Amino acid sequence: MMTSKETGTQDSGSGLWKRLYGMIWLNVLTFILVPSLLIPGVVLSSTEGTILTGLHILVGAAVLGLAIYNMTSLEMTECPDRIKRISKVIVEMSVLASILGVIIAVGLWNLQTFCQFDLIRLMHLVVSLAIITQATSVATGYDMWEEKEFEPKKAEANPKPS
Repeated sequence: MMTSKETGTQDSGSGLWKRLYGMIWLNVLTFILVPSLLIPGVVLSSTEGTILTGLHILVGAAVLGLAIYNMTSLEMTECPDRIKRISKVIVEMSVLASILGVIIAVGLWNLQTFCQFDLIRLMHLVVSLAIITQATSVATGYDMWEEKEFEPKKAEANPKPS
């Protein structure tokens, strides 16, 4: 159940935990849409490359939108502040990945040396991987909080001797 800070009421949680875990898989999809990451030496036709690039951009935009939506949804809960802070970082990393992706997509790397272009692509990849790791952290942390797994277990009244 999700509790709104303003009203103190609970709703069905609107599937927040599902969206948090969905964020992980949506990011994985962005990698699947770049076959050269998965299969070294793969060569695509220009049509295939254009379609996959377009889908990669759409899924990347969905990642950014979902990151923002998840962050605002988490802000309305009473979950630990650490989870909320990490969700804000995910949004910031998603913005950075988007900016780097635009630089790659529009060909601004032509203004730089080849080595710097590879660095931009590497940064785009590393930030995207970091989003997956942090999204996993947020999803697991929220799920554990929602299931009250952070609360200490009550000690037994008569502990058994060892």
